Amino acid sequence: MILIGYIVGSAIFILVGPLAGMAGPGLFIAFLIAAVPAVFVCLYNIQLAGILPVTGANYIAISRLVHPFAGWIGGGIFIAVFFGLASIAWGFALFLEYLLPGVPVMTVAMVVVIFFAMVNYLGIRLAAWIQTLLVFTFILALIVFAFGGLANIKPELQTPLFATNLADFLQATIIAYMTFTGFTVITEIAGEIKKPRRNIPIILSVSFSIILVIYVLVSYVLTGLMDWQILGESPAALAEAASTFLPEGLSTFIAISGLLAAATTINGIFMATPRDLLVYGRDKILPGFAAHINTRFGTPTGLSCLHSSLAWVEYP
Repeated sequence: MILIGYIVGSAIFILVGPLAGMAGPGLFIAFLIAAVPAVFVCLYNIQLAGILPVTGANYIAISRLVHPFAGWIGGGIFIAVFFGLASIAWGFALFLEYLLPGVPVMTVAMVVVIFFAMVNYLGIRLAAWIQTLLVFTFILALIVFAFGGLANIKPELQTPLFATNLADFLQATIIAYMTFTGFTVITEIAGEIKKPRRNIPIILSVSFSIILVIYVLVSYVLTGLMDWQILGESPAALAEAASTFLPEGLSTFIAISGLLAAATTINGIFMATPRDLLVYGRDKILPGFAAHINTRFGTPTGLSCLHSSLAWVEYP
């Protein structure tokens, strides 16, 4: 649930509209092509978990095997993630404003960030249970949309399959691949997974399969419900498409699920990225307080991240 929520997030609810405007009815093929390099990302993480099943494994592996500076750059550029956190929180607030015009966007964005920071500070179990609840809810919404939409597809909207030029389709494929990124989060929290060498390959296989089915099925149904050019201009494509065949209550449920999906990405960022800060603190890249652990919650003091079992890893 942590992986699915972190990767899928709000992409399938919001980004899929602009992607449909770029790829046309063949959007589901773009997702299938984009899944190929994503498989190799999963294989990399399976191998990494097999040799270094600890929290912050990407940074540790690169910094020890290549160079400490390379670990800093390749293991987790947390500044970029912080900017990503801000943009996702802003997108969450804008989507809420779309549903409830007049809400204070900046206030909402700040509140959602502070909320999930506090949730993660209180421990991984609480954060994981909240993630599970949110992911279960938005997957249920996607199931309603996909299987309900299959019965209402208009075949004429999906011809020709490749309605745009090759350059636009390839660009959509590249962006579609970006919606698969995030599988490395599982090795960032490997130190808190029971039997990581055995379980991480299972987690990656199951989550990748579910994510691929979601992307392909939802994009196929979406382009069969609305004209791809209209979808390209939609700020909430799934919600608008759902309103064409579902009663108001269910279409509203799908729109709200888009908010929950964005929240799972924010929660996932607070689960994964601060662990990089933890190992940076232990390597003296950051001040020592970054590696201090709150004895009550098992989280680093001053940081919304989680304790990890790194004691057996040597730090020069």
